Amino acid sequence: MAKLRPLLETSCRQRPVTLTVISNSREAFEKVFAGWNLPVHYLDWSPHTFFAALKLHDVAVIPIEVNEFTEVKTNNRIALSLNLGLGVVADSIPSYRVFAQCSFLDDWEHGLGEYMFKTDLIGRHSACGRELIRERFSGPVIATRWRELFESL
Repeated sequence: MAKLRPLLETSCRQRPVTLTVISNSREAFEKVFAGWNLPVHYLDWSPHTFFAALKLHDVAVIPIEVNEFTEVKTNNRIALSLNLGLGVVADSIPSYRVFAQCSFLDDWEHGLGEYMFKTDLIGRHSACGRELIRERFSGPVIATRWRELFESL
């Protein structure tokens, strides 16, 4: 997140921006976000509040430090955000690239600017993401893939 600080603080001067960090480490949050010049809020990650909290926002910001561990992470964060109606700006890892047409990957300044000033784009990207999820990651699609795998053994 530290790499995004100048961009987010500049964006805040152009249009009201708030950032909610949903995490399981208040200590890490306080270390990273001390002194930021925009409203930053911390929310403990909880399965009871997570979905409601995401729905209160317009854009999911998903920075990733790309390394051997993160390169093999699933696309759950970007898929969930798009499915819940958020626009997404993220660093790119292999599993996120399927959503390249309906998010901004590795394009922080342009992506945040587009979402700030073309708010209808959030809805279009979210609809595109939901369609990709339905086509490639829905229960029936996954069940068919498992069945095909078992039948091939």
